[in-house]
Amino acid sequence: MDKRVFKVILSLVLTLFFTSTFNFTTGVSYGKEKPIIVGAPIPRASAYGQNGERGMIMAVEEINAAGGVKVAGKMRPIKLEIIDSRDEEPGVPTSEVLLAIEKLIL
Repeated sequence: MDKRVFKVILSLVLTLFFTSTFNFTTGVSYGKEKPIIVGAPIPRASAYGQNGERGMIMAVEEINAAGGVKVAGKMRPIKLEIIDSRDEEPGVPTSEVLLAIEKLIL
């Protein structure tokens, strides 16, 4: 094997090793922070509501996989609380249901 090719391969292997072994951060702490809770009243009986729910779940998973949301220099995950708004039947207002689950700011 040519020495030049060997050096390139060795440098790639060492780079991969060190980047996977050590967690380099950019001044942002990634500790276990308290999640940001987002309440989502969705009409689950309709296709519109089901697709909206899937879209919200996918967005939250993508944001959390990227580290969450930066708040005051700390990365915080998002927690989604989905409540069926039951648009077709009377019931308890969704704001009261969300407040009963968590102390949410509406």
